[in-house]
Amino acid sequence: MEDKKFTLRISEAESEKLERLKKVVGVNTYTGVIKCLISQYEDLNVRYLNEREANVRLKKENQSLQLKINTFLDAFNNLK
Repeated sequence: MEDKKFTLRISEAESEKLERLKKVVGVNTYTGVIKCLISQYEDLNVRYLNEREANVRLKKENQSLQLKINTFLDAFNNLK
């Protein structure tokens, strides 16, 4: 497969973000960062979606438990 080449123009803010990402992913070039992000995108996206689902599930469980606690406390206070 032939290597593809392209030019990417980015803003100063985007350049600063790429600089931070260079340190995070442990590469020295913008090209390295972009290649790393492309190669890891699918796995990171799957992990993100799984974490988001788990977060929604945990929030629902938390709300259910909070309701049970409040119901118990109301009943307990009514016994006084």
